[in-house]
Amino acid sequence: MSHFTLSFIFLGLAILTTILSIPLILRRIPMNRFYGVRFPEAYHSDENWFDLNEYGGRLLLGASIVIYLVAFAGFAIPTDYEFRLVYSLAAPGVIIAMLIFMTVKLLFYARFYGKNKKGQST
Repeated sequence: MSHFTLSFIFLGLAILTTILSIPLILRRIPMNRFYGVRFPEAYHSDENWFDLNEYGGRLLLGASIVIYLVAFAGFAIPTDYEFRLVYSLAAPGVIIAMLIFMTVKLLFYARFYGKNKKGQST
């Protein structure tokens, strides 16, 4: 697979994550089991659902920006074998690491958010 093919795949992934993040940020997605942040804290109330999904949508939009940068970097690199090899190995790693970071950050936010909400209700 050429680095251009990989760049087009990443570009498609960036567009998809952008499209998926916008309704979450705008709080358009009602509570469901298929689309959105599905941590237990999100299901405690509609307010929790919308707050956590808005935050998750913002993180997803940030992730899509990183994916756009990785995709465009693939189009910009020289066609030398060494550059293609480094890109083909490093780009997926960068995206996976960023998605793991985003998920962990959202998990900690959800846990903290859940504790804060419990503290306010007592």
